[in-house]
Amino acid sequence: MRIVRILFRQNKLLNFFTLLTATLLFFFLLVLVINIKQTEIEVGTTENFKNKQMYKLSDHLVDELETEFFSRASNYDKLNEFANALEKSTDFQYFNAIWQPIGVVNFKGDKIFSAYYENGSEVSIYKINGKEYHSVKSIQVDSDALSYNNIQLSQGRLFDDEEYVFIGNQIPVILGAEYNGIYKIGDQIDIEYYQQSFKGTVVGIIQPLQKIITVNRPEILLDRYIMIPAMYFNKSPSQLTNDASEYPIFFRASLLSRANGTILSELDPVQIRKLVGEIALQTGFSHYSIIGANSLKINTLVQMTETNRITLLVLSFSLLALAIGVLLLSLFIKTKRNVSTYKVFLINGATLSYIYKMISLQSLITYIFGSLLPLVIGIVLIGLSASILFMYLLLVAVFSIFMSIMSYVFVKRIFLKLDIVRELKG
Repeated sequence: MRIVRILFRQNKLLNFFTLLTATLLFFFLLVLVINIKQTEIEVGTTENFKNKQMYKLSDHLVDELETEFFSRASNYDKLNEFANALEKSTDFQYFNAIWQPIGVVNFKGDKIFSAYYENGSEVSIYKINGKEYHSVKSIQVDSDALSYNNIQLSQGRLFDDEEYVFIGNQIPVILGAEYNGIYKIGDQIDIEYYQQSFKGTVVGIIQPLQKIITVNRPEILLDRYIMIPAMYFNKSPSQLTNDASEYPIFFRASLLSRANGTILSELDPVQIRKLVGEIALQTGFSHYSIIGANSLKINTLVQMTETNRITLLVLSFSLLALAIGVLLLSLFIKTKRNVSTYKVFLINGATLSYIYKMISLQSLITYIFGSLLPLVIGIVLIGLSASILFMYLLLVAVFSIFMSIMSYVFVKRIFLKLDIVRELKG
């Protein structure tokens, strides 16, 4: 180890340059790991949509027609049965991902989370029963929407099956990545959702850059969204509205949202209209239309994702090769400049094999220290997930050992080209 300490004292500028290069290399490796992980998620998501058509259901219930429809309690049940039949159909895939702003009491975030911030609108604040609500971006989803879009969390968990059932004023919420540090798992949030007050509990935080694919918007980036479960009822809605007549709007809006979902299928529009028409006939609900098919945007998105993955890999390996080349060049220069130091080691009884090992050990220590700063920044500022952290540490270990072995082989070859006896004679 004394030899290693001496080697670090020699050519301090070159040693610092090697450490700096190693640090930059590991920063690049960390970014590469994050991007590869994200690309894997996106490719996994787009595979669920590849070569399929997307159709959007839309109800016709507006103004007087809506009032007339919901004036009969039995129509609540028809709409509910229509939505249930769509979800249970084995002829196509059906999911709900509905963009719907919600109100939050004593909101801790800033204006970027406001419902219409990206459109240039000011923060929307309103009062209900003396409470002040901030209108923020939100999306209500069912379990299929989370599954088809391969949503990944950095903390916490997804919604449990029973949490999609309306049972009172308690509701779980999952927050977008940019909420990390503003709210934490277990925090309580007072929410106004379809004119119904809920006590929300944070159960999860989404990984950065997670997206949901919809018909209207090919990708909804979830970083600034609050995600809530699309609720359904374990009893006939007509019975529930009789028991809870003080908030019928919530029941109407929830039922309409479930019936305004997205169909994903390889079937053509004629086949889809026939299948949905059969469901409408069976359930007695006919106030709907089907918007689509929208395959061009989806297939373009799939192709772009696959192209981006290939481009990322090519660029990554090119930069990796360049970085390794720079490190080997610095090793070559250091070795040539340290010949006089190696001669002293040999005169004092060190063997060439031992010197090779010490130079290799110096390289290993340099790479390990170079990996620490990116690791700290990744954990503290980015909040790396366990899978990304594991992959990064694995790459650090593999790369450090590989470069140490390369150092051993590289230095040995340099020494073989030197006339050691003549060098020792001076």
